[in-house]
Amino acid sequence: MNTDSELLNLFQANPELLKDFLSLKLEGKCNLRSETLKALERRIDGVFEPEDPRLPVYIIEFQAYWLRTIYHLLVAGMALFGLMYPKREIRGAIVFFHKNHDPRTQPWYELACSGLPGIQVYYLEDILEALRVQDPDHILLSVFFPLTCEDQSTLRNEANHHYRKIQEAPLSEAARNGMLRVFKSWLVGRFANVEEVEKMIAEIPPIEDTPYARYFEKRGEKIGEKRGEKIGEKRGEKRGEKRGVTDQLELLSRLEEMGKLTSKEAAALAAPLKEKLAKLNAKLKGS
Repeated sequence: MNTDSELLNLFQANPELLKDFLSLKLEGKCNLRSETLKALERRIDGVFEPEDPRLPVYIIEFQAYWLRTIYHLLVAGMALFGLMYPKREIRGAIVFFHKNHDPRTQPWYELACSGLPGIQVYYLEDILEALRVQDPDHILLSVFFPLTCEDQSTLRNEANHHYRKIQEAPLSEAARNGMLRVFKSWLVGRFANVEEVEKMIAEIPPIEDTPYARYFEKRGEKIGEKRGEKIGEKRGEKRGEKRGVTDQLELLSRLEEMGKLTSKEAAALAAPLKEKLAKLNAKLKGS
């Protein structure tokens, strides 16, 4: 998997999320781009640049494999960028996908551990764990799920849930599409079978074909029959059927609160029930 470029694509579409990802305390709007330094034809993975010129620019490298010279490349990039933009404060950061990818090259690693802001080192597992503690529902935890879920069976079973969560996130269309592309790319990288991945993240099936819909239909019929039999009148049957529909709507609400259904699924299942309830109310009113 070309995880370096996918991370760049992810945060170019969602630059503000990079502040959460790296815990950067930067005010105002920021932009992320890659840049080639012509002096060495050296391409920087990410230039994270606040629009406020008084704030520091971060030169960021995303590193998904072991490379002895990665610290030297970062520092060289910082120096050359500083020559191009001498009025800007420059800082550097490396995001390692695994701790064993870090060559800990001196003296730069020592500087990164000093607590000074010049160079900072991050490890993906630590970043995501911090996000999980701060906000267990953070959208980035879903985006990175194909990378971080070690068990293939769990990944296969839960991929659709995380994909839908990204689809329903309150993001701009460009940001959402960028996340979905990265999610699918990493998922394909794990299974190497595009058709299998498409099945995993397939759209929600027609509501009438879902187990919940069939369950609610049978439950409503039984409740209506029992309540109608007990009262022994047509009006009793209608009241019993109405109570059955009401029970189904309450159950849907509980399932949504428990996370068993997404808001989209719950709304789709509730729509025909609400329509049925309106008809029952009309019949009861006219009887």
